[in-house]
Amino acid sequence: MSSVILCISLYFFTIPVFAFENAQFENQTISEVLMADIPLDEKVENDKVILDLSRISQGYIAVRYTGKNDKVKIQISHDGNKNNYRILQDQYEKFIVLPLHAGNGMYEVKTVECMQDGIYISVFETSFEVKMENELLPFLYPSAYVPFSPDSKAVLAAANIAQISANDMDVVKNIFQYISLRMNYDEKLSKKLYETNEMYVPDIDEILSQKSGVCLDYSTLMAAMLRSQKIPAQVVTGDFVSPDNTTQRHAWVRAFVQDGGEDWVDVDPTYGTRVKILPKSFTNQHGVYRTDYFY
Repeated sequence: MSSVILCISLYFFTIPVFAFENAQFENQTISEVLMADIPLDEKVENDKVILDLSRISQGYIAVRYTGKNDKVKIQISHDGNKNNYRILQDQYEKFIVLPLHAGNGMYEVKTVECMQDGIYISVFETSFEVKMENELLPFLYPSAYVPFSPDSKAVLAAANIAQISANDMDVVKNIFQYISLRMNYDEKLSKKLYETNEMYVPDIDEILSQKSGVCLDYSTLMAAMLRSQKIPAQVVTGDFVSPDNTTQRHAWVRAFVQDGGEDWVDVDPTYGTRVKILPKSFTNQHGVYRTDYFY
């Protein structure tokens, strides 16, 4: 899957960042955070994988890998649209929640193990029909790649921001502003990840505490904060193409905003952190964003 995003400059910001830091709030929205459960009422399994299908109407599945291979992926496919999820070592023997990212219809789920470099074989596969209560639900729950919980500091910050925001678009603007002005881009970490191709899932509270990170960190943080406030949000991975045709791997956020119509809005929190001033748009206007996957 590949698409090109052309970005429009529309958004201006008025609430000072210190308003988020110093104000006192009643955190009523914390208890309303959607959390996935894994009842195992409907499951498919073999000797290496347990797949819980009990909550497909809510837009997610849960998978537990019990094998011993150290390079394992879960592939979720829908009408030629495929997402790959690498199972990390600390996720073995645990259920991980994965979104049904492509809406209603027939899905195929495979678990594949690496036998040698670049060659994977399937050790589990099944297919099933999905009819969700709402096709935005997959992007409201915590998941393996967008983890958060009601007691997260990031969720508390999002709740505080939401309470001084007039509508969903204001929440998006203000969380973008909050991340843009608080965070610093970690050039050393970026270089390390480029050289090692290391795979990891960001810890959103650690990012918030350290006030530094790279594009995946900021995108995961923002998506989690938006989801906690019932604003559907995706972490998008792909490329950013500069005017000189330089291509960089990148991650950003896509948020579904219902104010004044319904539409997905692209937001690049990393752009906000790197320009060192509050930008007038959600994305870098001097280039093109190309989507590969969204989670």
